[in-house]
Amino acid sequence: MLPAASDYLRFLPEILLTAFGIAAMMLEAVARGKRTWLGVLSLIGIAAAFLTNFYSYTNQGAAFQNMQRHDGLGGLLCR
Repeated sequence: MLPAASDYLRFLPEILLTAFGIAAMMLEAVARGKRTWLGVLSLIGIAAAFLTNFYSYTNQGAAFQNMQRHDGLGGLLCR
């Protein structure tokens, strides 16, 4: 039983923040010279997570076979 795509879309802001954070840390380890572009990469990740947060807020409900619930109260307490 694979999760539906809507399950992943409900948690897309958290997924994006995690992916961009890991990418920035890994690229920082191998980057040479000035690393100012890593800040720009981080800001792009934050902006993408902020924009997908609007979709995630409007698409509430249970996810991952009712193991997690995404609703207004949970979003208020966890953010």
